[in-house]
Amino acid sequence: MKKHILFLVFVACIMFACKPVIEKPNVVSFPIAEITETSAKTGGNVVSDGGAEVTSRGVCWGINQNPTIEEDNKTVDGAGIGEFVSNLNELADSTTYYVRAYAVNSVGVSYGEEFSFVTLKIEEEGDDDNNGDDDNNGDDDNN
Repeated sequence: MKKHILFLVFVACIMFACKPVIEKPNVVSFPIAEITETSAKTGGNVVSDGGAEVTSRGVCWGINQNPTIEEDNKTVDGAGIGEFVSNLNELADSTTYYVRAYAVNSVGVSYGEEFSFVTLKIEEEGDDDNNGDDDNNGDDDNN
């Protein structure tokens, strides 16, 4: 009888000790590139799936720090491990945005490092010298 109990304890220890530990994925954010008045390009790299399939990856962005996929804008750039590129469009000009890559598996969401950038200013037509006149002296007379 003692042998059976020891055998069952041994089997139970093996079963519970041999289960792989599943964690959130590991994702790295890429710096921002190709910034315009209304768009930018970025992306990331899912380095590890954490032991469970990565079902979604991309970047999230917003005007506040620490954007999340639940509260802010996001791209969905496929699934699985590896590098991906994200195009951010319909941004406001002259605005600071915060961006970070994300990856999702059955355990949860992981985020990469946060980057910030400022979109370019849309130049208004006829505002070449910022003085409102054509002769750069601050008045509209023709003297």
